[in-house]
Amino acid sequence: MSDFTSLRTVLRSLILESCLYGIALTLFLSTIYFIVTRRTLASNRQTVKHQFTSLVFLGVTILFLATTAHWAVGIYQTFLILPDSGANPTHASGVLDVLSLSTAILAAECLMIYRLWVVWAHNPRIVIFPMCSLSGVLVAAVGISYVFIQTESNAVFLDNTKLKPWITTGFVFSILTSFYSTGFIAFRIVKFNVHQTSNSVLMFFLAILVESAALQTFWLVFTSSTILATSSVEFLTLDAFPVVLCISNLLIHVRVGLGWSRDDQAGSQDATPSFLSYSLQSNP
Repeated sequence: MSDFTSLRTVLRSLILESCLYGIALTLFLSTIYFIVTRRTLASNRQTVKHQFTSLVFLGVTILFLATTAHWAVGIYQTFLILPDSGANPTHASGVLDVLSLSTAILAAECLMIYRLWVVWAHNPRIVIFPMCSLSGVLVAAVGISYVFIQTESNAVFLDNTKLKPWITTGFVFSILTSFYSTGFIAFRIVKFNVHQTSNSVLMFFLAILVESAALQTFWLVFTSSTILATSSVEFLTLDAFPVVLCISNLLIHVRVGLGWSRDDQAGSQDATPSFLSYSLQSNP
């Protein structure tokens, strides 16, 4: 890959990631706004402090911080490879890039499994398979980080042949977790709403996509396909992966906040209920 092609690819990835990061930042700030202004996520039994210290919000915060770190490292590395900079990306920045990516993936997987557990009324049997898959993702993430640190090279992440088996293994386990969780969450939503009356089929369809984290699963499959096929857009999809995971999870929280607004206005029956809000209402 020539320097010009490399710089052009990096700039494209940075532009896409920056645009998506702006969306993620807006959603994260909106989530905080809804928590503060609505006082609670579900009922008057829970305080604002309780919501900010809840496992769900902490998980989303970790995911957002990992996404922010990945985006910031991308900006730093881009400026270093500019023709007039006279510098090259350091190995330490590459390690931070890999660690932030791994953290974002693990946080998103944990949030998806937790949502699956909540949707299925805290049934422990439903999360046995995704927990095993998550263990595989964790092992792969540790293996990728260890190999990348030991190489002590500034080589591009995807160009390291020693990492290919670890990357493939991690994405396979992640796909298994995502397909399983998305499928069972979507099935539960459809089953729950089969007797519900709704004036908007589109809102119901969007609710399924948001609640089941279909965006996360789609981008995971898309990224895996480009990497395994060694496509020219593999850098683009992988760099945008953390921020897409962040957006997918934050959409659920923002939807809950917007759902309150509609419920508060003359008791509208049009909004499709969120499983996150139901789970919070059922727990003191």
